[in-house]
This record gives sequence, structure tokens and C-alpha cells, in this order.
Amino acid sequence: MKRFVFHLAVAVLMATPVFAQQQRGDTELQFQGSLSVSTKSGDNNVGSAAVNWGRFFTDQQEAGVTALTFFNGSGDFSGFGGPFWRLNMGRGKTVPYIGTSVAATFGEFSSNDPIINLEGGVRWFLSRSAAFTLGGLYTYDTKEKDFNDSLQVLFGFSYLWGR
Repeated sequence: MKRFVFHLAVAVLMATPVFAQQQRGDTELQFQGSLSVSTKSGDNNVGSAAVNWGRFFTDQQEAGVTALTFFNGSGDFSGFGGPFWRLNMGRGKTVPYIGTSVAATFGEFSSNDPIINLEGGVRWFLSRSAAFTLGGLYTYDTKEKDFNDSLQVLFGFSYLWGR
């Protein structure tokens, strides 16, 4: 967890605003992929695909819904979905963000218990309506009352439209 916070802080400090991008009233559709790198010996690494739909209710705050599906080499299928909230800490070409979500799990290696995700990263706007995102997602299991032993490394593209 300390390494995640450190890397998030470095990404935030390196980001420099240039031009305004997202605005209140904009809608975002984001497609992401991820690679879960296990910190526990003997665990498998897992890939995922996700889709997020969100709406900016201020120039810097976004709320929406997310659905993420995990898969591994054994053909196991699992995932989670639920509402998210993000705070974009800037309005330039490079925008760091932090966020959280609460989700219900499903599938073959699901706990069937709610989870809480902490998210942070950087979004690079390629144009007013397109952005590339690189971030991390750390999951808290409410049943185990502990953070999972893996960090999801997220990468994806967003399309924004609005006003």
C-alpha cells in the first residue's frame, strides 16, 4: 500500500496542466485493460477488461458506473461492478486523478461480498474528446477486512462528449 501511495504521489507531482479538457456536463465512455501483478508467492497473474461510463458533475468531479471482468489462463471468469467517483486534480493535457468505487462481485472466484476500490492515476488528453489513462486500483475486501495482495495496473482509452 505504501508503494502505491508513493507512486501515485510521484505521478501527481509530475503532471502539469496545459489546457482545459473535461467540463461540467461532459460524459465519458472509457475502455480499460489491466494486468494484476501478484505480490504473493505462488499466485497467478490475472488480466481484465473493463468499461466505465461517467458524467462530470463539476469541472473536476466525475461519478458513474463501472464493470470489470477478470480472466486467467485456466478459463476462470469473475469480476465486479458498481458506482465510482473520481476527482481530477487539474484541467490540463495531463490530469492526475484519485477515486473510489463500491462494487458487487460475481463469477467463479468471487467472494460474493462487497468490495471497496481505491484508484489513482494520470490521464493524458490526446484531444478535447480523447484521452489515454494509466493508473492503479487497490481493492479492500469487506469480508476479510483487509486489502487484497495485488495491485491492478490499469491502462485504457476514454472518449468524452458534452456541452
